[in-house]
Amino acid sequence: MRMVHRRIIWSAMALVPAIGIVSAAQGEGASSALDPAAPGAAQYAAHCAACHGATLDGFDHAPPLRGLGFMSGWAGEKQRKLYSRIISTMPANDPGSLEPADVLAITQLVLRMNNVATAPAASASDLDERLIVIP
Repeated sequence: MRMVHRRIIWSAMALVPAIGIVSAAQGEGASSALDPAAPGAAQYAAHCAACHGATLDGFDHAPPLRGLGFMSGWAGEKQRKLYSRIISTMPANDPGSLEPADVLAITQLVLRMNNVATAPAASASDLDERLIVIP
């Protein structure tokens, strides 16, 4: 009986970090509203919102760019990888057509909306060594 209790306790303890990751990845503490004055918001509204939604929550045909749906695929990756994905594949109806400065602004907006620490970047190379880390 004592062994069963230990297993239950250890199992519960193992879940605590996972629960924290899910809470953080769901954007806990972050506003779901996109501030139109935020850096990158105008570019996002013009090039991304039609598919990914005004609050980055995605639709059936486009994945979410915030919360668990986003962080589960991007956590631990370099921020430059996200930039590269956007600049080479978006928008879906005209891939590769976005200006590098717009993509940089959109990338940093997406990261901020997921509570990922990111300093302002003057160019994509500034993102090379920065990781997407779950807060």
